[in-house]
Amino acid sequence: MKNKFNASGAKTKKLPRPKMHEMTATPTPVDPAEILGIPEEIFKSGVNTHGDIVLAALEMRTLLEQFHGVAASRLTLDEHRMLNLIKAQTTNIAGAAVAHDDRIRNARDHLLAQDERIAGYASLAFRDGMTGAYNRRFFDTHVPPLMADAQADGRPVTLLAFDIDFFKKVNDTYGHKAGDIVLQIFAADMQHNLKQDDLFIRLGGEEFAAVLTGVTPEQANKIAGRLREMVADRPERRNQDPVIPAITMSVGVAHMQPDETLDSLVSRADAALYTAKQTGRNRVVNHSDIPTAAPSAKPENASGAVTRPKLRNSSLRP
Repeated sequence: MKNKFNASGAKTKKLPRPKMHEMTATPTPVDPAEILGIPEEIFKSGVNTHGDIVLAALEMRTLLEQFHGVAASRLTLDEHRMLNLIKAQTTNIAGAAVAHDDRIRNARDHLLAQDERIAGYASLAFRDGMTGAYNRRFFDTHVPPLMADAQADGRPVTLLAFDIDFFKKVNDTYGHKAGDIVLQIFAADMQHNLKQDDLFIRLGGEEFAAVLTGVTPEQANKIAGRLREMVADRPERRNQDPVIPAITMSVGVAHMQPDETLDSLVSRADAALYTAKQTGRNRVVNHSDIPTAAPSAKPENASGAVTRPKLRNSSLRP
């Protein structure tokens, strides 16, 4: 038998069970924000940026459901209304928070996709479209700071200048399509045989360059010789259309000197490449091995302004 007396001995009064239409009636105004301890603007805006508030709301809703189920017969009508409103508000908070998190996630994904597209555009701006090698713009903008950092750290830098021998004859004999394929194969072979940290650049036409860092002059000379042999050993491809001829290349080598500028380094590599072309091609010439080698003066144009030296063009070819 249930005890109908309280601790003082007085008889307790049973509260009437609310009727269904009273449970669903329009609730009287209450302040659920004050009860939950959540700022009122959270309820008004429907926006939540704090995960702990969401968790608190869900936990409160669970507790209210449990309490509501156990003590429903002991609640007054106003208490029922208050609990129902609080349950509805906590559900709204959780739903708004989830929707807000979805919006943040979608915005973040959109920004990441934009960053990838921008990075792709930047990569295209510094890449040669035909060969995938870095282009002259990259060479002019990225190699000077690389040299400055290397000089500050005491790391060696070597510039290798490459020129495909008799490339004009390739185009004239086999066609420009074959010439384009020769360039693509050449660039792919070179990049495959250089280290990931090495920079391989197409300067224009059949002229390429590689910037090696962290290797001694002796090691750089061996790398240049190995690359030349690799190119010369690739056989002609006659069983395809167009025919891809065998080629050779000449290489000029210049090792960075203390406080040297890119202009000076390019000028010395250019002089070594010129010597290699003039002395028979298909060979490697180091600028330091040229008997009459002397510091190259920066050329000036008609107005007296200093101009950037350029690796020699196809005029060197017969």
